[in-house]
Amino acid sequence: MKPNLALIATGMLLLSTACSSEPSGSSSAAAASAADTTSVATSPGATNQAAEPPRGEDADRYCTITKRLEAAGEEAFAGLGREASAADYKAAERAFVLNNARLLDQLVAAAPGTLTPHVETLLAAMRQRGGLPAKHVEQRDATKAEKQVLAFEKKHC
Repeated sequence: MKPNLALIATGMLLLSTACSSEPSGSSSAAAASAADTTSVATSPGATNQAAEPPRGEDADRYCTITKRLEAAGEEAFAGLGREASAADYKAAERAFVLNNARLLDQLVAAAPGTLTPHVETLLAAMRQRGGLPAKHVEQRDATKAEKQVLAFEKKHC
């Protein structure tokens, strides 16, 4: 089974959510402010079908960059265990994004046509979870983008 960027991003999200120190009945600041923000659409008229750009140089480059980012992500989160707090995961995500900013920009540039907005949405969600400046992404939009990226990576990488 091949690891992929979307899977790493999902794992980071799930782990940071699972480690949240908030009681289950409380609302977070993010949820409280969600009504005041706009959602990042994955693409106009997006469907659950995988983005289907032609396989070519961009797809190959995208897959190569994804593999480099997967290795960096595994390293960035390797030290976090069951006792890690939500703050630990946020700090690790922040460090990952900052340390790999150039590679993440290259990933967006390499994403084939219709995949680009989905990759941008996933990366905005990562920045958001790391406490970095980013356009607000609703969880449902991050999930839609993740599905598109996973489907593309499964087929092409």
